[in-house]
Amino acid sequence: MNEKDEKKTRLDFQKGIALVEAAGGTAEQAFGFLSNLADLGKEITRSKVEIRRIDAMENVLVAKLTYQYDIYHKLLAATFAERGIAIEKHFAVIDKGIKDNDRELILGGLHSLASIVKESPFTNFERFSAAFDADIE
Repeated sequence: MNEKDEKKTRLDFQKGIALVEAAGGTAEQAFGFLSNLADLGKEITRSKVEIRRIDAMENVLVAKLTYQYDIYHKLLAATFAERGIAIEKHFAVIDKGIKDNDRELILGGLHSLASIVKESPFTNFERFSAAFDADIE
């Protein structure tokens, strides 16, 4: 606080005491009241600082979640696109086998298709997710 502010604070303090005494109170009551007001002002300042800190933490968390969402979205889109291409190729093999009446080609296509479909694209996703989360914290 600079000298001008201190002088104003002292004058306000003296005016407050004079008002309390004029209303029939004592200097001690005035001091107690003003002291409580000063404490309230400090608490308000602390609260404002805490609110700014919480807001900053919220911004960081939202940025982190947005980043994670983008990465997961891209990863899942690429994974399922790759699986879709592989599945289409196996159906093409099966279709060719049906067209050529080639039982071995049909069975081979079905076997390969089944191996892709039965394997979950999420098999290693939990491990990736845990490593990813640990990496950005």
